[in-house]
Amino acid sequence: MESVRKIVGERKRMLESSERRLEDIFNTSYVQPHKILSERNDGFRVFRTTYGESKANIRRYAYSINVKYPDLKDQYVGIAVDNSQEWIDIFWSILASGNKPYLINHRYPRELTQKIISRLNVKYLIGMKDMGYEGELILIKDLNESCPEDYVFNWANELAISTSATTLKEKIIFYTGKELSSQILNYEYIYNQNKIIAHRDQGNVKLLAFLPLYHVFGLMATFLWFTFFSCTLIFLRDYSSKIILKTIKKHRVTHIFAVPLFWQSVEKEIWKQVDKQGPKTRKTVENALQITSKLQKHGHNIQTSRRLLKRITKSLFGPTVRFCITGGSFIKEDTLRLINGLGYYLVNGYGMTEIGITSVNLALPFEDRVKTTIGKPFPSVQYEIMDDGELVVKGESVAHKMLINGELIETDGTFKTNDIVKCENGNYYIVGRKDDLFIGDNGENISPDDIEAMINVSCEKYTVLNFNNKLTAIFQMSKYISKAGLDRLNKDVSNAFASLNSSMKPQQCFVTYDNLMRPTEIKVSRKGVLSRIESGEIKLFNPNEVSFKEELTANAEILNKVLQLMSETSGKAEIDPNAHFMLDLGCNSLDFYTLVYSINTTFGIDFKFDNDQNAYTAVGIAKRVEELL
Repeated sequence: MESVRKIVGERKRMLESSERRLEDIFNTSYVQPHKILSERNDGFRVFRTTYGESKANIRRYAYSINVKYPDLKDQYVGIAVDNSQEWIDIFWSILASGNKPYLINHRYPRELTQKIISRLNVKYLIGMKDMGYEGELILIKDLNESCPEDYVFNWANELAISTSATTLKEKIIFYTGKELSSQILNYEYIYNQNKIIAHRDQGNVKLLAFLPLYHVFGLMATFLWFTFFSCTLIFLRDYSSKIILKTIKKHRVTHIFAVPLFWQSVEKEIWKQVDKQGPKTRKTVENALQITSKLQKHGHNIQTSRRLLKRITKSLFGPTVRFCITGGSFIKEDTLRLINGLGYYLVNGYGMTEIGITSVNLALPFEDRVKTTIGKPFPSVQYEIMDDGELVVKGESVAHKMLINGELIETDGTFKTNDIVKCENGNYYIVGRKDDLFIGDNGENISPDDIEAMINVSCEKYTVLNFNNKLTAIFQMSKYISKAGLDRLNKDVSNAFASLNSSMKPQQCFVTYDNLMRPTEIKVSRKGVLSRIESGEIKLFNPNEVSFKEELTANAEILNKVLQLMSETSGKAEIDPNAHFMLDLGCNSLDFYTLVYSINTTFGIDFKFDNDQNAYTAVGIAKRVEELL
């Protein structure tokens, strides 16, 4: 711990005594060239890149940009790659070349990304291959000029990042080194509050680079915070559950920061594997979790929990994972209790693109750790709750300017989050979004987020909102839904509604064939759904108005194998051959990656999902496999 404390103090003094530009963050992060910056594997070999090797790449790339593209000065340049060592090298080299990186979100709809590229006047993108964006592509392999040792770079000091598109607005947020330095310097406070976060395995802190680096959570909590202290990032070769778990154990990962979807997928996988062994095993595990929870409440080390539940933890993350954070949206307390009960320290955090990461629950006692609180604000910000319950964040780490639908807005370090919060004993809890709250018959504010978290149904997207002054649930269904799929949905909805108390129970229920998300959204916007219902873009039906598509047929041998793979992935014993993998079976995007991996491994093909909805059914997949064989 002394060495960790020394490193934290030294890095803090270095950054505080600088001008706190992005160049200063880079120079402070790259002071130990022998340290391992990143690791990845191809299934057999492990590839490592040191900070020294990365710095040499960055200098070569930046110098090549200056030499080969002399007109490229003080412009925004897009980063056209996914999470990788190359992403890091491109990020710093763009800045060192005197230009500003635009962190392209490759999961955004292309329509939205292209609007932002045009808005920022991005003429060049740097990457390893053409990803379909407009603008001239600069290939990394062509940035091969040898950089003279005495060459002096003229660094830029700004980056652009896009926000979540649920506001239906084109929104670009700008940061300089000053705001990002303020966020990084919160680390001393975090370390002093909870030294578990600084746990090292054989001298190394290894963080799984699960979160996209072009997202504010990935940018700050994964990339900038951890490379600032010369830690190691572990990159994934794909996002199937098997590869994720193998990577965590192979590279001895110590830290995992992810969104609730990841942790809920882990929870589902744990119980799926337990239930395969029968009700007796389920009861044994439940009893063991009660024991481990009590032991941790009474001060026993979390290692005790891992030993008692070794069969599960060995097949899950293994023994090295020490500190985990979830953030980005609501997480259930049951999920927090399960992961912590297994001996993996998991807490909730909070942040937004406009304000960065501003708090995390740093509690040590078990009962405080498993609460859904986002903790207390970091030193770089202050939280203020307005009369209507809205959270306002103020501080030096708030973004300095924003571009909303082309209108430039300079901030004064204050941002209204639109989140409704409550504060108990100094800890803050997210209640819901300001525009989404519904006033029940008893006068109480009802959060649709809480209701959605309690509904677990067999469809990909659903929302709960205030429609015509009634609490309303809307479920998106595939046009290809089978009768069995609809029966499952009806059963799931009935069971879910029965578990809700009367004030939280939706007063009406509709289904739709239309996508609840616009092409420019990355999650469902209730405000957007309501406006599109009003315009007729989304058409609602009563559940009894649903029709069925004529069922397809496929090669029996291939179909049976596909059904087996879908069953293993979804955890459902019986699957209708025409059931939609996501809409009918309730699987998510991580399950999607796992299924694709299993199909390609089993059949030796390169199968990809596309917009053909039949490709999400066992029959449709079997027909596609037959074509590719």
